Amino acid sequence: MKSLTAPSGWRAGLLCLALAPLPAVAEGGPPLLTDDPGTPGNAKWEINVAATAERGRAGWSLGLPLVDVNYGLGERVQFKAELPWMVRSAAGRPTATGLGNGLLGAKLRFLDESRKWPAVSVYPQLGLNTFAAGIHRGLAEPGPELLLPLQVQKSLGPVSVNLELGRFFARGTSGGWIYGLALGHEIQRLEVMAEVHGEADSGFRNHEVVLNAGCRWRLDRERTLLFSLGRGVAGRAGERPDVTAYLGLRIEP
Repeated sequence: MKSLTAPSGWRAGLLCLALAPLPAVAEGGPPLLTDDPGTPGNAKWEINVAATAERGRAGWSLGLPLVDVNYGLGERVQFKAELPWMVRSAAGRPTATGLGNGLLGAKLRFLDESRKWPAVSVYPQLGLNTFAAGIHRGLAEPGPELLLPLQVQKSLGPVSVNLELGRFFARGTSGGWIYGLALGHEIQRLEVMAEVHGEADSGFRNHEVVLNAGCRWRLDRERTLLFSLGRGVAGRAGERPDVTAYLGLRIEP
């Protein structure tokens, strides 16, 4: 369901986490694959515009751009709409361009973090085909696809820990699972983070796992630079990504 994007620079991200001197709460979500229970806040927008890249033995693909628009309703609800413009090259086929899979979602955080309890949310998401031509060109997956994940976040000393587990269902298949563990820490205007993220089939076998490291650098009150770099470490050699990257700008008008 989720595109597996993640880092060869993950060791540097873990080192930054270990050396970070000040405790603060960091979040999952872009540029990571693992989501968190956080929402933008009442009547607030969060718009991520990014370039994504993934390279493997079977070819490479780019999202130029990936537009991810989020809106907060109250303090605990978030609505999401996402759409990428894809460029993809595969061995023996011409380079193809066009719209990829669209994504609609709604997050509900039903438990806020406290000294004893973590923050917990559910985040149903529906993946949609934009045009049938995108499937024939290898730019989109046949749909629709439904993802039903649960997110948990807790601050443990200077590090924020995010866990995500979800079941997804896809037409014509038995679906599968997504899971992730992300660690983050904020140092003034810089957030550093690292994650392990994976997908498995419905029997929780045949895992594809990536390691991912990244950062968020707040430029001002409305703009934040997003970056991550990743690498596949488990899965079929012809399917898992060798290198993945995310470079984007978050706008909070």
